[in-house]
Parts: sequence; structure tokens; C-alpha cells
Amino acid sequence: MKYYKLMYDYENSEGNVVCTSDEMYGIDRYGIEQGRYYDKWDDRFTFSFDPEQGERWTDYLSTDLGWFVISTKFKETLDRIGITNIQYIPIRIKNVIDDSMVEGYSVANICSLIDALDLEHSDYSEFELDENEKVLSVRKYALKQNAIKELQIFRVEKSQMAIFVSEKVKEEVERNNITGCDFLEVKVV
Repeated sequence: MKYYKLMYDYENSEGNVVCTSDEMYGIDRYGIEQGRYYDKWDDRFTFSFDPEQGERWTDYLSTDLGWFVISTKFKETLDRIGITNIQYIPIRIKNVIDDSMVEGYSVANICSLIDALDLEHSDYSEFELDENEKVLSVRKYALKQNAIKELQIFRVEKSQMAIFVSEKVKEEVERNNITGCDFLEVKVV
């Protein structure tokens, strides 16, 4: 089966809504990438958008936090194909001009963080943040098929920001005209 890195479609983003965060209310902005399930989420957390900067709503929204924020339509598409490893956290989005609220979007918290990055076949650089922490900058991903098993959507332990999807997910996203997505095929070994 083929797998793809799921990305926001910046190439077709002119006029799209871009959401920004203000107060985090104790929410760890990086916790979303770590596969951690949230028992408690502060409902005061709100994204904002300026309609003068963009008014076209996409199913995968661009945010300043890099979170996987999706529409109800996108969520329902994932539900129909049996995706069960995502926690959907409804969020509020406020128009900065008139303070109106937009509903129907959720943070899609992918709760599957697996050791599937094949460093031998990937193209990457390693940076040392300090003596105890190293960070990978991956230019070309290669994934281990045996670690993926039957997962349709997941993140990898050594490069937690990246989201990977199966060919089945890609096809359903395209078939249902889900907007805001771009796909890059990755090597599977």
C-alpha cells in the first residue's frame, strides 16, 4: 500500500482563512503532536481569524500552531472509512472584526505515534538542541511497512509534526472534495 505525507495546500491558499491563537490556557501547544489523549481541554481556547486577510474556508485549516484542524465534512469522511485513532476536540474560531463565532471545526488529535521512520532510507539532518535533545529535519521520508501495520493515519516518533495517511485516506479525501490538503508520496520499505 502507498503512504503519503499529508500537508496543508499552501500552493492554493490565496484567500484562505488563516487561524491564529492567543491565550493557550495551559494547553501544551506541542502535546497535540505527541499522540497524547486529552482528558481535559480548556473550552476557552479560541482561534481567531481576520476576514480581511482571507474568507475562503477550507476543510483543513491553516493555523499558526501547525495543528491538524479540520471541518465536520473532513471528520465525517475519516469516520466513514473507519478511522478510530483520532480524538476530535471541538474548537471555537472568532472573527476579529465582528466577534462572531464559527463552529464546525475540531483539532484532530492523532493518537497513534509509532516508530515507523526508516532513517537508513530517509534523507535528513540531525541538530542538537542541547546535550540531551536532538531534532531531525527530514527532507525525504521513508517508512517501515512492518511498523505501520493497518494504520490509515498516524504520526512518527522521530518527526512528530508530520502526518502520514494511507492511499485509502488520500483517495477518500479527493473523492469527497476535501479542501486544503496536499499529499507527498513517501517511500515504504
